[in-house]
Amino acid sequence: MHTLVDVMKNAGRRGRGIRFVEQAGDCPEMKYDELYDRAGRQLKELYAAGVEKGDEVILQMPDNCSFVCAFWACILGGIVAVPVPVAASESEYYRIYKIWHKLRSPKIITTEVYLDRLVRYVSELGEQELAEDISKRFVNCEELKAEAEPADPEEVSPEDIAYLQFSSGSTFDPKGIRLTHGQIIANLEGIISNARIDHNDSGISWLPLTHDMGMVGFHLAPTYYGLAHCLIPPAAFVSDPIVYLKLISEYKYTITGMPNFGYGLILKALAKSPEQAAGTDLSSLRLVFNGAEPISVDMVEKFCSVMKSFGLKRQVVYPVYGLAEAVLAVAFPDPEEGYSYLTVDADSMGWEDQVKFVAPDAPKAVRVISEGQAVKHCSIKIGDRSGRELADGYAGEIMIKGKNITEGYYDGCNGNLDVLDSGGWYKTGDIGFIKEGNLYVAGRIKDIIFSNGRNYYSHDIERCMEREFPHLTGQVVACGVSDKADKSDSIVIFVLSDRPLEQFAETARLISRCIYDCFGLYTEHVIPTTDRYITMSGKLQRFKYVSQYTSGVYSEVCAELEKLTEKSSHEVQEIPEAESDTECALRDLCRQTLDMQEIDIDENFSRLGADSLKVVALHEKICERWGKDIVVSDLYSHPTIRSLAAYLDKNSVSGKEERNRTGADGTERVTVSEKTALKIPGENLSEERVRSALRAAVAASAVRYMEISTFSVYLWGPDGEIKEMKIDEEDLSSTQKLMEAAASDFPAADAESLKQAVSAEERNLLIGCMETEGECSDAVVPDLMFKVENVCEDVEISLNHGAAVSENTAREILHDCVLAFTNLLKQL
Repeated sequence: MHTLVDVMKNAGRRGRGIRFVEQAGDCPEMKYDELYDRAGRQLKELYAAGVEKGDEVILQMPDNCSFVCAFWACILGGIVAVPVPVAASESEYYRIYKIWHKLRSPKIITTEVYLDRLVRYVSELGEQELAEDISKRFVNCEELKAEAEPADPEEVSPEDIAYLQFSSGSTFDPKGIRLTHGQIIANLEGIISNARIDHNDSGISWLPLTHDMGMVGFHLAPTYYGLAHCLIPPAAFVSDPIVYLKLISEYKYTITGMPNFGYGLILKALAKSPEQAAGTDLSSLRLVFNGAEPISVDMVEKFCSVMKSFGLKRQVVYPVYGLAEAVLAVAFPDPEEGYSYLTVDADSMGWEDQVKFVAPDAPKAVRVISEGQAVKHCSIKIGDRSGRELADGYAGEIMIKGKNITEGYYDGCNGNLDVLDSGGWYKTGDIGFIKEGNLYVAGRIKDIIFSNGRNYYSHDIERCMEREFPHLTGQVVACGVSDKADKSDSIVIFVLSDRPLEQFAETARLISRCIYDCFGLYTEHVIPTTDRYITMSGKLQRFKYVSQYTSGVYSEVCAELEKLTEKSSHEVQEIPEAESDTECALRDLCRQTLDMQEIDIDENFSRLGADSLKVVALHEKICERWGKDIVVSDLYSHPTIRSLAAYLDKNSVSGKEERNRTGADGTERVTVSEKTALKIPGENLSEERVRSALRAAVAASAVRYMEISTFSVYLWGPDGEIKEMKIDEEDLSSTQKLMEAAASDFPAADAESLKQAVSAEERNLLIGCMETEGECSDAVVPDLMFKVENVCEDVEISLNHGAAVSENTAREILHDCVLAFTNLLKQL
């Protein structure tokens, strides 16, 4: 076999197929010959929709069966498939937006609900033309019914691109890896050969098909050999891992696998509900792959110990090394020998160090697991900084070469980016060493944070913080702190600040919330520091911050901040009781999912400790309870029990955002408000000084959403007078300059000029500040209208926003405004 088209034709003759586990618990099976026929019919329907051979097609499908059929339709038609996960958070929509720009002229196959959300997001970025283009290039997956006569497969060659694998991390600049038919076939042969897979094997996986391990390891590999295999939705596994174990027991699957954190989810589920796994027999398994993130020997041994009672043999754990640039597989151990490891001195695994092998009880001893030898068609070497090969037992960069290695990254608009050196070697960015022919992976060269089986880049998190809080530009350091128990990373943020902890606590809260909203990640700590660790060239030395943190330097600060957070939450109000039946039911589901008893129905899920995995698990329980077509992103749009309950009660969950109120300009509007706890000392501050601070706070909090260096805030005063406060980049360079600009005598502006500004085709958000009692005229309503009441008393600031700004964004702007106003007053 030379291409994936050959693979599908061959699989159809085997008489086996794929079992798709559905959300409702059903497990229908589709034979390979049926899949081949259905893919051919869908290909004919794609042709009718205007898709042609060589076109790029983004696949964003809600279920595995739809995805697999559309994927193979693309393969048979010589169409370049671009698998992309269904987006739920802002960063994931942005990732799709960036991917779109790397493609020439793509189509997208998805549902109307997901298309609407993507188009709305792109529109909010101000790219209305692109949003319209995406809508025109949409193919509704629900209309691919495979009812047409099947199209004949296109002629493809091993050199043709089969699909693009975009990097799985949350980087704001995803890389599209070009994978040709020939490279994929070479790696499939390596997987089959080195793992000694035969016709008696069968596989099961919950890994997403948009990830290389899920797609290549647990779909293409079994399809290549015509093996029966089962695909489970990732959300179903996260929600209830025991169901996955029962399927293995029932159907006697022999091969499965997952990243390190999946082992941990299984152990947690068994510890919580051991009775549910009673009678489960895992003795049929002969290989349980462990890959895609650092492998913890401690976790592997704990997993083997617990699973022994279910018939799992120790030697079936199969630690492997791979990456998408190699299609998937790079190194596999001997499947008959079981896993092994070496104990080394942790300080001896730096670049070009000779690794020191020590006794298990030696100081700084760490266990590094063997990930085997290079798979068929692939070669491995350990290189120094110049790429020259190092001797056995020396640590260096892992470099790979072979028929399965991509030649570069795809950029359909600007040409492809080559990644191989002059000798044809690819530098992986990982540090490791070879001992007696076996590869041992020590760590990562770049600052990548591993969490929940995904890569998060430190600089992307920092960039997000700077975008959300411009005054923190250059002051934020994002670090991943390794958890030795399961080799995952905790997110720790350092902020350069000398403010008292009582004041910093609110900043920490806002940063944690922002990281959750952007990335779906729970932040372990946000820590103020006056230390700045940089190299002579100005590069951050994140490892020094991590070293200080792990050595306990910040323990007291973290403990004090936690006390302040708890005190603040208790002082605000007592925990409100759930009122409606929906609120009570949601609260109970949250108690089960988050393992908490006292739950505030008005608290954001992120503050309750719900990371992305727990949000997915909660989503599963909600779907089971209500049976409604709610999607994961609805939990981000309605991030409290009260707001989500209202959404469930009032909507049929059609994917449309909840709106209320209509402004004079005809746009739907929402009001969010927050009252400062700071009582203004009127005897020390004039009303004008307080108003200047408010104006400056409004400008500082709204500026990050502007894309030009000069903008205006329009001030509504007594008798309906309107003044224009023009702010430029220089004013924002310091607090003093901003305060001086806010205290100036501003020129008048009339409603007619504002009306013209609103109707302009290209404009920035219109920002207003109502400094007196009253409402805007019918002529114009700003996109963001701040309303200030009780000046020089307990100041109350509210924010009314239109459809151009989401409710979550408006709340963040308002929080920033209140925080900036409080800080400015303290400096007066």
